[in-house]
Amino acid sequence: MAGPNVRMRVDREYWSSSLAMMRLRHDNSNVKGLGKAALQTVEWKLQWVRRFMLRRVDLTREQVKLTEEGLTQFIAEERDSMDRWFLDTFGERRRPGRIYKDRDRKDFDYPSWSTLYKWLAIWHAEHERDDAFNPKYKNCGNRDQLHPLVSDAVKKALDYYRTPLKLKIKDLQKFIERELEAVNRDRRDNPLKVSDKALRRRIGELDPFLVMAGRDGLDRALRAFALSGVGLPVTRPLERIEMDDWEFDLHALVVKSKAWRAMDPAKRKAVPRVRCTLTVAIDVATRAVVGLNVTTGSPSGATSKTVLRSTCVDQTPLAKYLGCLSDWPMFGRGEYFATDGGPAFREEFQMAVRRSRAGHTVPDQDPRMRGTVESFFRRFKVFCRNFSGQAFANVVERGDYQAEKAASLTVEELYALLIRYVVDVYHHAEHRGLEGSSPYATWRRLAADGLEPPHSDMELKVAFGYRVNRTMSREGIRLFDLRYLVSDKNAYGELLKIVGNAKVEIVVDPFDMTSILLKLPKRAIGDPRMPDGDFMVLRTVDDVAKDQTLGDILAAREDVREFVEAERKEGREIRLKGEAELFEKGLEAMRRANIPVYGFTQGQLDAMLNLKDRKSLAATGKVKHSATPTTVESESYGEIVASETKAPDKGTRKKPRSRSYGGSINTYGEDE
Repeated sequence: MAGPNVRMRVDREYWSSSLAMMRLRHDNSNVKGLGKAALQTVEWKLQWVRRFMLRRVDLTREQVKLTEEGLTQFIAEERDSMDRWFLDTFGERRRPGRIYKDRDRKDFDYPSWSTLYKWLAIWHAEHERDDAFNPKYKNCGNRDQLHPLVSDAVKKALDYYRTPLKLKIKDLQKFIERELEAVNRDRRDNPLKVSDKALRRRIGELDPFLVMAGRDGLDRALRAFALSGVGLPVTRPLERIEMDDWEFDLHALVVKSKAWRAMDPAKRKAVPRVRCTLTVAIDVATRAVVGLNVTTGSPSGATSKTVLRSTCVDQTPLAKYLGCLSDWPMFGRGEYFATDGGPAFREEFQMAVRRSRAGHTVPDQDPRMRGTVESFFRRFKVFCRNFSGQAFANVVERGDYQAEKAASLTVEELYALLIRYVVDVYHHAEHRGLEGSSPYATWRRLAADGLEPPHSDMELKVAFGYRVNRTMSREGIRLFDLRYLVSDKNAYGELLKIVGNAKVEIVVDPFDMTSILLKLPKRAIGDPRMPDGDFMVLRTVDDVAKDQTLGDILAAREDVREFVEAERKEGREIRLKGEAELFEKGLEAMRRANIPVYGFTQGQLDAMLNLKDRKSLAATGKVKHSATPTTVESESYGEIVASETKAPDKGTRKKPRSRSYGGSINTYGEDE
């Protein structure tokens, strides 16, 4: 061969097939899928085999034969060295050997001569590859033992399994029998069939997402297999408050606690039982409950307005009165309130939200848009199981359990225990949505950055008071047989000149009848004789108003009581005194904490007032007014307390593209 420094390499038996069978030049073994213990065992066996093969070709030492004596001698020589190698490699010692009755236990599980002989045979049979000792899990089971005809029938059955028909295992087995019926006519002695266990194993191999999408629908499958979302990016307390109502899974006794304890068994049987309705408001940023109300009636604008007002005041006095160990400082000016389109969150609730200078949003017809409050109700399902009288979803779950007869809590006791559960248990428990923190700790941490000043008493009266139209007269304004005047009659007289016989709007706090707010008409605002502001305070001259609420005044009238009874028979219940007939002192504590309970809506009040006005006109005839108002000499214009300014448009009052649903939709499932 021409050229300098030319060398030739000769590999003997390079093309020998026998050599290729004995040794692979490029070992592509894969041991990455093994666990720690399995990988250590594989390396342990390989090290023993490799050392033995090297010892056999070591010409400096005595040759080791592949016999019992030779293998036993080799193991005795390498045992301590292998123990040190394993400790240096993996940082731990091999486990001790097996326990035998007739011999001592080994310090570690070094092989016997027969075991090493088997390892050598396996290594040679696998062409001396590193994965020779990998566990042969793929050879386990009977996955491939179905007859081809049975396998085809099973595949067809599985296609039907992933359909809205929601077939069960028995249905699939009958389908497979029908598919194999023609074949089994000629195989009466050994018919083809599939076992229940094999069929279930094939179902387990199906894609669970596709199975749920086919059986329950794509939307449910997406909800079940989607990554857990964190919801809306809310970072401030009271930035978003979600509200909803829920019917208790528990029957309560509609009677005062003291009266129940004094009843004999016969009278107790006659006490009505009812499933109360809970309305709750929860702050999304902190998961804290900022408002709560329990009623024995259906959800209405009155119940939702009660909860809305409770979010504006400190509820710690109520918690302390009911025996809570912790305080309840979660309150303030809510920015946005998210609700469904149920009857409790319509015109009257929306008006109260706007007057409190907040925003209101009704998400699309998907309760997941209010996931915080929807998932919260699962905790109350657990709460209800602590007491007898629990209600069930259907008669199958209930069985022979008589839930109504087993009721043991009065409405007042249920309310008190619920408040204590929220304040002392829920607020101080770890929450997954808060990364392990509690709602109480999260509120303290976020509120430390500062919150907007809470509503004043007059602002609460403007936002949550009832609106009544009344005509001004020289004697003042009469409302429910009470007369109201300003502290200085001159301002009232000047306003009377401007308004004349026109009616003015009055704001009434149903729990403080000692004063009302007169809303200045538009033509009076800006008049040089009128000071700045939208409202003027008028105070009553009757001492009886100090100890009465609006409900007490209305309940004292026979015509109103008759009207309320007629409405009750028609299924439209009016609660003049809220739930006072069911509570000993609980509602009084709420009043002291400035958390009144509204028992009737604005529309129901208008109906009662119209009834009274119609009867008054029928009794007195037509009223004759003076042609010109009489001037009242005085100097003051009255006391201006608040300015009613419309809340800035936050983009939440536009009608949604999709029509909001008419009722409440709850999708909370079983409790976790």
